[in-house]
Order: sequence, then structure tokens, then C-alpha cells
Amino acid sequence: MNDTKIPWRELYDFCLHCGSFHDQRQFAIEIMTGLREYCRFDKGLIYFFDSNGKVYDQYLFNTDSHWSTLYLEYYSKLPENKRYSIYTPYLTNEADSEISLVSWKEESAKEFIPDFIRPRGLTYTLGYAFQDLNGHVRVLSCLDKTTNENFLPSEIAFIKLAVPQFKNMYKNFFSYQMQDTDISKIDWKSTKLTPREIEIATLLCNGMSPAHISTTLSVTRATVQKHISHIYAKLHVSSQRELLARLLG
Repeated sequence: MNDTKIPWRELYDFCLHCGSFHDQRQFAIEIMTGLREYCRFDKGLIYFFDSNGKVYDQYLFNTDSHWSTLYLEYYSKLPENKRYSIYTPYLTNEADSEISLVSWKEESAKEFIPDFIRPRGLTYTLGYAFQDLNGHVRVLSCLDKTTNENFLPSEIAFIKLAVPQFKNMYKNFFSYQMQDTDISKIDWKSTKLTPREIEIATLLCNGMSPAHISTTLSVTRATVQKHISHIYAKLHVSSQRELLARLLG
């Protein structure tokens, strides 16, 4: 990719493709996967936050889960490590910026850099976040490099143009959530759903992803997906958006 030329057509097609996914998790994963065609990076991760700001799910690309667990359970909570905590920059006004770019060779911390960054061989990290309608971060993605070559100006420019589009698309996941008053008016008996299916359908109406529902109900994701398939089949819908429209009548 030329350092100064933006492939506008490819950018448009890429955004259009990612926007066709109606599951929040798959949407974020598809973006990271697709960016590999326009931006060189060696590792990556995505954290998914619930409405209380807690990480409930993750997606790792070429990244050992050991490091993610170590970070979430230890390094992200160190007082001296506030600058590098996922709970700091992306839960403040900095989240309004399109991307965050860090050169680890220029950073220093008593424990985090030598014990966490150096062993993983990270040299540069580019991050971006998606918020809900209340401005709370719900998705945090990081693209990591292990080479001495920083992200190219053209790569940064491409991502800076794409991220605002994805931010708006992501907020649409919450635009179609029902209010509690709307949910209370649903005639569940007419849907012929089982009690468990009604429980899951209600959580879907509240904007929960299948992964979050899995954690909330303490069941496997496969079980949740099976119930969702039954719900969709019984109500003759194929997406969460159609489900909301169907239940609202």
C-alpha cells in the first residue's frame, strides 16, 4: 500500500463487509481478521466488556492465553501500572480518539515492561475501542508488532478512517435494545418458547451477546447458540434485530 494513497474503494468494501455481521463478537473479530490485509501485525487480542466494565470474553490472535490471564488478573490492576491498564485510557476521554499507538521501546515501568512486554517480544501496539450509546467501552482491540518496523503511515491512515465507521456501526447493536417496559408487554405465551428460551430471548432483547449470556447463565456457549437457533426458528427470524422487531409486533 502506498504511504500516501488511501484505497477508498477497498475501505468502503471492507466496512460494508464487516457491517453485515449482526453479532457483536463476530463483528469485532471480523474487523481484526480483515485488517490483516491492510495492516501488518503479528499478534492481536480483543477484550469484550459487560455494562459494568468487566471483561467477560476475549479473542486471541497468535497470543497465548497465559499472557492474557496474567495481564487481566495481575498487571492491569497494579497501581504503578495505571498507564497500561485497559481500565484507564479507554474509559476516559481518550476513548474518543480513533486509535492509540504505543512504542514499547520508549516506555518504561518497574515491572510491566521487563516482565510482561519484553518476554512477549512486543515492539509496537495499535489499539482502538468501541463504545455503547452511553459512552462505555464494550470492545477493546489491540494489534501488536514484534518487529522493529513501526506501523506505516498508510496503515495508520487506513485504520483511522475505518474505525469511526465501525464505532457507529457498533452503537447500532444497542440502538435496537428494548426498554424494560417494552419487554414487560411481550406476550410470551404466544411465542411458544420454553422458559429457558424466554430467559435467553429476554437477555438478547437487553443487548447481551451469546458469550455474555453464556457467562450470565453459567452454560456453554454451544448451549446458548442452540437455544438461539430454536428461538429464531420458532419466531421465523434470522438476526437479533429481526427478533426485536418480531417481539415488538
